Amino acid sequence: MIIDSNNNNAVEVDGVRFETILSNPVLSIPLKKANSNGYTSVELGMKITNATPNPLYFTGYTTLIPELLEPDGQIIEWGRASNWVRGPSASDFLLALPGESVTFFPITVLCWIEGYGASLSIDYGDGSIWGSDTVKPGRYQFRFRYQNIFDPRGEIIYRQQEIEQKLLEQVWFGRVDTPFVELHLVKP
Repeated sequence: MIIDSNNNNAVEVDGVRFETILSNPVLSIPLKKANSNGYTSVELGMKITNATPNPLYFTGYTTLIPELLEPDGQIIEWGRASNWVRGPSASDFLLALPGESVTFFPITVLCWIEGYGASLSIDYGDGSIWGSDTVKPGRYQFRFRYQNIFDPRGEIIYRQQEIEQKLLEQVWFGRVDTPFVELHLVKP
């Protein structure tokens, strides 16, 4: 693993560059509204660049795992919740030819939950969401882990009839932690 000296949000592993993208590092915690939950959309994602000589597929299906550190460096706990879960399909896999990039922007919101407080919520790609413990104003550190460790050629979770064998042979597998980026939460 090599940290990209030109971009401290990126890391390179075996010729593949992984970068956390945060369009606005300063976010206003939504106001509590009477009888409703307030939320703010957040543009938070991962850009993956294929610098290998081979075409590779990457997926946002259950691969982006958030990590958030409090201002004092403590890890914020995340939970997952869902009313339903779907399996992967071929459309979940994006092709990056040599020198090209793919970008994943899971639906992400900073929300106010009545009786709980402010939380960061990120779509996991299978119908479930990651939800953080309560967050307050302050400077946080955020990163994504790209974790595609389940080789679908032998795992039940991936349905072979939906994903062509050729595609599977070109899927990138592994685990990468991107460098932390600063996320500043402020009062409205």
